Amino acid sequence: MPVTRESWIESHPYLEPVARFQAAVEALAGALPRPVFPPPPWDAYAREYDQGAPLLASDAAGPVLLAGSSRTLELLAGSAAEAPLPEPFRAAARAVSERFRADAGSSLAALEALVGRGPPAPESPEAGALRFLSWTALAHALAPTIAAYGRWRADREWTHGICPTCGSRPALSHLVPGTGDAGKRRSLVCACCGTRWGARRVGCPHCGGQDCGTLAVLTSEEEAGLRLEVCDACQGYVKTWIGEDEDGVLLSDWATLHLDAAAAERGYQRAGGGLYRL
Repeated sequence: MPVTRESWIESHPYLEPVARFQAAVEALAGALPRPVFPPPPWDAYAREYDQGAPLLASDAAGPVLLAGSSRTLELLAGSAAEAPLPEPFRAAARAVSERFRADAGSSLAALEALVGRGPPAPESPEAGALRFLSWTALAHALAPTIAAYGRWRADREWTHGICPTCGSRPALSHLVPGTGDAGKRRSLVCACCGTRWGARRVGCPHCGGQDCGTLAVLTSEEEAGLRLEVCDACQGYVKTWIGEDEDGVLLSDWATLHLDAAAAERGYQRAGGGLYRL
């Protein structure tokens, strides 16, 4: 049976407030007009790609894509400030929206900070809300571009341990059961922008370690099909979804924050990025 948001909530009723919040913000983003970008200059970007530069951090494509997405972020912050969302998030969204109105370049600066093309965003009470809104706006604005990028790099290997689109470290892994010599196929998933890319079947996605003596798997009786792959060499971990259903991968992230807490109690750190932070 396919994994859906409804089935997750039915088996995890305590997640209902998070689910309502997530759905509400997704609906706000989905109602926004999506910017139209020209096709990225793939030939110009190819050299940067080979050197490990994510698309949004590249000189060839990053400036245009980030500048075009900044208006989406402004609109989303304004919508969130007026929507019936829980406090203190709505108050934080209002502060973010007011900042954008006061400083015309601050929305672009926020996106540049996310992908490493600018200095880190200054600490503020609304920093978490700004980060959440920024990733949500980027994922919505760039969805067609990310899909086209996936087709462009279909026959190009990416082995740099970060998201090829935004540069975040992977928070999620997807193992699709296989048969015969193929075995299970593994892909890494960015919980920030939603990009997926192929990876080695065994190995830490953060430090690249492949020593079985430092790699381990933590399972949970509560979460069938989900496990934590931990690395004692770098103390990082990645959540891994096992199954055919691709929707279950991203869904399992925000729906299993309790597993992040359990990993932290054991001394492991979530090296990968995500929309939610404990």
